[in-house]
Amino acid sequence: MLNLITHISPPRTAMKVFKMLPEGTQCELINRAIYMAPAPLISHQKHVGNLPGQFYNLSKNYLLQKVSLHKLCSSMYSHYKI
Repeated sequence: MLNLITHISPPRTAMKVFKMLPEGTQCELINRAIYMAPAPLISHQKHVGNLPGQFYNLSKNYLLQKVSLHKLCSSMYSHYKI
């Protein structure tokens, strides 16, 4: 019977550790160091989810103000002939 002894040496660099991590692991290799950020909190996700609506309202209000200003200026200067 043949006994095979396999010797597995521990990784010696951060890049080797990084390559050993399972696919899809949320981490970054920056300046030869591995950084893993925790998952965002539920409150963070709620706030991020509200952003598109806030941007929509902001742009809608901006366009309404712009149109109103245009109407105001048009009525103020309508008696001038250009």
